[in-house]
Amino acid sequence: MNDAEIEHGFLAAKALHVKLITASSKVSVAKRVAPFAEKHGITVAFHNHAVTKDPDDLASMDHFHQVLRMSSMFRINLDIAHYASSGFDAVAALEELHPKITNLHVHDRMANDGKSVPYGEGVVPVKQVLKMNRDRGWKLPCFYELEYVGADGRDVIAETRRELDYEVRVLREK
Repeated sequence: MNDAEIEHGFLAAKALHVKLITASSKVSVAKRVAPFAEKHGITVAFHNHAVTKDPDDLASMDHFHQVLRMSSMFRINLDIAHYASSGFDAVAALEELHPKITNLHVHDRMANDGKSVPYGEGVVPVKQVLKMNRDRGWKLPCFYELEYVGADGRDVIAETRRELDYEVRVLREK
């Protein structure tokens, strides 16, 4: 995006009276976004993805810290599945960064940037993260992502119900 397009995004957010934008971005692009966030007083929460061969992709704790140092208007939209499937500790990231996290993306995945799978079949500590959020009173919004349903013939409604039931069971546990 060029600067005019970035400016337009912030103007659109202001017209909608929003105070927060979430966005996937490269670390280098975040640096360009900082002055716009500050000028418009709008928080930007950066969404992480799995580790790739591109060192500019926002994926690791080091990247989170780099981005957070760029602007007081920057926060993190932590995707625990991308983080855990990349071999990082999502629980430790949540513990350390929770004051700077605006929301969580919650789903399960296999290791090594593997495919998305139903809760309990991958490496993501979904139960622990949901319980931490509840037990510590953080009240971070958790956005469930259904990424494993597609051309595999699974019923989207049935899978969504199954995943929601899983979350309810977890949150009812002590």
